[in-house]
Formats: sequence, C-alpha cells, structure tokens
Amino acid sequence: MNNTATGFFVQRNVFSIRAKTLGFYLEHEGLTSFLLFPSKKHPPLIPFVQYELEYSNSTGNSILKRLEIVSQDTSWCKDPQKLAIAYFLCDVVHQTCEHRQFDIRTDLVLKQTALKLATAESLFHLPLEFLCQWMDALGYLPEPIDKASGFDLMEGIFSREAINSTHGAQAWNNLLLEKPVSDKKELRDAFQLMIQYLRVQIPNFDVSKTMLIIQQIFH
Repeated sequence: MNNTATGFFVQRNVFSIRAKTLGFYLEHEGLTSFLLFPSKKHPPLIPFVQYELEYSNSTGNSILKRLEIVSQDTSWCKDPQKLAIAYFLCDVVHQTCEHRQFDIRTDLVLKQTALKLATAESLFHLPLEFLCQWMDALGYLPEPIDKASGFDLMEGIFSREAINSTHGAQAWNNLLLEKPVSDKKELRDAFQLMIQYLRVQIPNFDVSKTMLIIQQIFH
C-alpha cells in the first residue's frame, strides 16, 4: 500500500546509475529521504517548491511512485535571483534539520518564506529574515540588547563592547529589535555574521556554495 505526503523539495543526490536520493521537508514528518527512479512522467524538481508525494516502503527505503507540484504559484522560478535564494534556503534547511524530526515552528517558517519568495519585489532582506526566523524556530537565535557593538560567536551573546565579532553585530541586533537598517554593507556584514554563528553552533554546517550563488543579490 502506498503512502502520501506533502512537503518542500530541498535536496538531491545521486544514489546509483538509475536512482537519485531526494530530500523533502514533509508536513507532520520533517526532513525525509526518498529514492526516485527518474521518469518522463515526473514533473521538474524545483528547489523550495511544495510537492505531493506518493511512495512505498520497500527493503528499508521509501521509493517515490508519484510526484505532483502543489504550490499555487511557481512563476517566481523564472526569476534567477529568486531561484538562487531558493537554493540557499534549501541548503540551510537540509543542513540544520534532524532526519524525521518535525517541528510546527519550522514548518510555519517555511510556509511563510515560500509566500514571501513568491510575492516579494525586493529580495535584499529575504535571506536575513529567513535566517533569523529559522534560528528562532531551532532555538539558536540570540537575544538582542539596547545597543550592540560586538557579538560572541561561541556564547551567542551580543555585547555593548567590540569583542570578538564586531562587523555586522549592530545591524543584526537592530534587525532583531525591528529597527530599520538600510545600509547594504551593514546588512551584508550581518548576513555573514549569522552564517559564522551557525557554523559554530551546528557541526559541519557549510553553505558556502549556495552563498556564492546569492552574492549578486547583495550588491
């Protein structure tokens, strides 16, 4: 008997000559891997798009039988910058989620971000907003203070003194306080600081490849 589920496509690897391993963040199940034997009947695989899956469990592997795009709007996929952001988002999700550990907060962040990606005209803030919301859902987000000049990467604490990581600390702290930050260099520094912090907190976290793709957005 086949099972059905709905989730965001986030990752793809080669499993064998004939099969690929696909990663989906499923509603009610979290990050889950499946085997796919490619067929002309299957729709294109687009990062950060929601699919309905039909699969069977065989010899310990979940094998995809049917895929169908269920996202209401995929027109954003024609925008190279939005597609670049989608690859980055998927990279972060895949590297920070435990296998089959569903959390309603992370699921909500993904759905809210998908809506923003489809409708946003200005993309500069989207990756930063996602990282803050994602870290909050995972329990990594630091607490902002009144005035920050530095940030302790190991402790995850903002400081009024310029200790350790200084570049981007003030801008990141202001974003968390919901204060406007318009200087693009400060926002770029804040983004880099968030990534450095995640590298410290999460073993083997490395999104350098997808970060290169989105560099054009921050200029």
